[in-house]
Amino acid sequence: MHCHCCACYCYSLLRLHEAGTARSSQLFSSSDFLFFCLAQQLQGAAAAKHDAVLYRTGTLGADLDAESFKFDRRTLTAEADEGEAESLTESRMEREAEKTAAEGKDRGIVGDRDDRERAMGSGGKDGAGSGAKAAAAAKKDKPLATVEVLDSGRPDLGLGPIRRCAMPFGPELSVEGMRTLFEVFRRSVDKRGDRPCLGSRPVGEDGEPGPFSFMTYNEVHKHAMAFSHGLVHLDVVHANDEGHKLLGFFAVNRPGVVMCEIGAMAQRIVPVPLYATLGTEAVEHIIDQTQMEVIVCTSSELEDTLSKSEEVMKQLSTIILLDEDLGDARLDELRKIGADAEVKVYTVADVEELGEAHEGPLDLPSGDDLAVLCYTSGSTGTPKGVLITHSSIISAVASLRRFGIDVHEDDVHLSYLPLAHIFERALMYAMLYGGASVGFFRGSSKAILADLKALRPTIFPTVPRLLNKMHDSIWSKVRETGGAKQVIFENALQAKLENLHGVTTRDKLNALLEDSTVTSWLFQRTVKDKVEDLRTGRIIRQIAGGSDEDVERAGGLQQWLFEKALRAKSHQEPSVDFSSSEGEVTARSKKPLSDQVFDRVVFDALKKKIGLDRTRIIAVGSAPITGEVLDFFRCMLGIPVLNAFGSTESSCVISLTHPEDLSSGHVGIPAPCNEVRLTNVDDMGYKATDTEHNGVPCLGRGEICFRGPNVFKGYYKMKEKTEETLTKDGWCLTGDIGMWTEDGMLKIIDRKKNLFKLAQGEYVAPEKVENAYCRADLLESMFVYGDSEKSNLVAIIHPDADVVSEVGLQMEDSKELHDRIQDELDKQADAAGLKGFERVRAFHIETTPFTEVEGITTATQKIKRAAAKEHYEDIIEKLYKEIDE
Repeated sequence: MHCHCCACYCYSLLRLHEAGTARSSQLFSSSDFLFFCLAQQLQGAAAAKHDAVLYRTGTLGADLDAESFKFDRRTLTAEADEGEAESLTESRMEREAEKTAAEGKDRGIVGDRDDRERAMGSGGKDGAGSGAKAAAAAKKDKPLATVEVLDSGRPDLGLGPIRRCAMPFGPELSVEGMRTLFEVFRRSVDKRGDRPCLGSRPVGEDGEPGPFSFMTYNEVHKHAMAFSHGLVHLDVVHANDEGHKLLGFFAVNRPGVVMCEIGAMAQRIVPVPLYATLGTEAVEHIIDQTQMEVIVCTSSELEDTLSKSEEVMKQLSTIILLDEDLGDARLDELRKIGADAEVKVYTVADVEELGEAHEGPLDLPSGDDLAVLCYTSGSTGTPKGVLITHSSIISAVASLRRFGIDVHEDDVHLSYLPLAHIFERALMYAMLYGGASVGFFRGSSKAILADLKALRPTIFPTVPRLLNKMHDSIWSKVRETGGAKQVIFENALQAKLENLHGVTTRDKLNALLEDSTVTSWLFQRTVKDKVEDLRTGRIIRQIAGGSDEDVERAGGLQQWLFEKALRAKSHQEPSVDFSSSEGEVTARSKKPLSDQVFDRVVFDALKKKIGLDRTRIIAVGSAPITGEVLDFFRCMLGIPVLNAFGSTESSCVISLTHPEDLSSGHVGIPAPCNEVRLTNVDDMGYKATDTEHNGVPCLGRGEICFRGPNVFKGYYKMKEKTEETLTKDGWCLTGDIGMWTEDGMLKIIDRKKNLFKLAQGEYVAPEKVENAYCRADLLESMFVYGDSEKSNLVAIIHPDADVVSEVGLQMEDSKELHDRIQDELDKQADAAGLKGFERVRAFHIETTPFTEVEGITTATQKIKRAAAKEHYEDIIEKLYKEIDE
């Protein structure tokens, strides 16, 4: 049999033939590969008629049917031999198919892939016609992904019906009896004490980082308890006027932060994480509002931020440094900075040493106690303190488990998203609950990819910005390489995309057979020469790795094929059954997107190169992501890529796409920890009773509201803001505009917050406009602004430097680059259907990345609109003058 590389090459040629560019010699060279497809399908058909219960394997020919595929032009047929073994296998397959069909009616969620399996029929004599009818029937009878609480809608009040996840789970206030984050960690110490827990990459004398080095759960627990007792002995953390004991954390992610937080929780002390990128003004606001007396940080935060503010140093009494091996001279220097402001400076090691000498009782929190006072990043103004309890985070973690992020002790996670962000915080404790290993990046965004490759995580939470950069970088390298490698990569990706979206190979080959060209004649001739080999099973046994003795022992070719295929696919069987009360998702073993040819030849090496070769699941949050990028990584990695929607106020998650749902353009279904409803936004024309959005049928539109144990308790010392966000009956208003799709999926379509009103009275959501335009390859990021006294939008645009170079231009504010960007803006505006008032009429090219412009982005790289407006005020004024002229 030809090697996989040859197979991949031949499939590329077959695709070129479809475009009318292949030569007869090229097609002839791919004939063995075509029979590889047929043989694979004969094996699959004999095995289970697709079983409907088994996942699509992703193999190129998996959607071919050996029984129904007929070579009409030469009256050749590829049918399985009839006999006793066939009858045995057929009856088994029919029983399984009937069982699956019955079970499918009761499923809470029916993925598109399952529908396509049923629609294709897997080998009936009807062919594609019955498949199309089945598909239509399946869509009509398909259960929604969400369930509607009957009679819960109040159109008279502008309230849509309540919807919940259709999975057989509700809100959970514990995971296996654990109700606090400390209990979650302590359980893993007890069960997995010798397993690696927290790790980092030590840097050698040459400045180069070494491999990750980990502390065990027992070691982390020992350090955390010593720190806990040391805090109590120092008696420096006191209750403020609200009765809260608060401890600040001001540093990038590192093992010491997590250890100290766990130690603080053990004494009912509430961590207050601050983004390491916060400026002095924001830090002053937080420390003043919380009456914080003690802060844990590194020497850089002390020197660069804290010591620069008299107000901060006046409020603080104690600073605890996370740095290791500072040296006596350096430590004396830092202590002098503190002493000058009457602030005591300790190291974590100092506190731990005191704790080891003065052990005492713990004051453990309950589920209703505060777990964290989590300040927002300040993208919409002054950071707000969000009060989140242990129960709230536990309920979110439990929901993540139900969606496949069920962590085990062999899992590995790279912590690089800010721990001050609730997304990373919830995932951190999901990892600690499962006994996983957490490696910390080196603190620089430029080192993330290198650390990713060194650690090779199995679970990878990320944000769209990073995936977009990886996507663009990979494509840039592919195009730079060019030639046959580019053709193979493009066609390998296309093949997997077609499999992802249900495009069948049967239709392609049938079209080829009906062709009257020389290439079709050569194909038919090869079919005739090889059909006997197929009937005798020689090719099939060669593919499957069996021998004549194996077949004889199994009682015939058909039965041997069935058993061989069933064993091969057993590890891909879905581990979730929505008709069962035990229907919990475990994404560890499922490979619905794998492809034994293209993965091995094209994608496996690439996955290893970027450090994602062990990754089994990716979760994307924080901002919208395009379907193109989602599908790219689903196909390249062959794993589920989940799209999450949540906020700090939701303790992490509101909705999430299911691992079995391979569609895009939505944010999935409500997490089990909450229920969701849409409410009217009259000013913007959205109603919960709407039946269509831009010509697409829907089940209502409006502001997304959620309710459940994951809802935050309020904004710290901001009663008015709390009342604006939380209703009296427990609903949290997100400010995002959504719609329910016909399948019951939640889709974000607009933004209520950050709206500005133009002179003509039209409302504009800048994020919506920015997301539409930034789909252009040439744009990396942009800031859109609209003046209430003007009728047009203007923008500051930072182009993608790599793409600018690829198109032969310089990264400068030149007419050539300006014209090129304008063309891209026009294309994306048309594609997104932006209205006239939503289109940017003038823009300025910013050659410096927004993240390097001081003070205009958050730690999660979102634009701080007020700060950006102030920074670019003169440029914005100039742009409006250009429009007026």
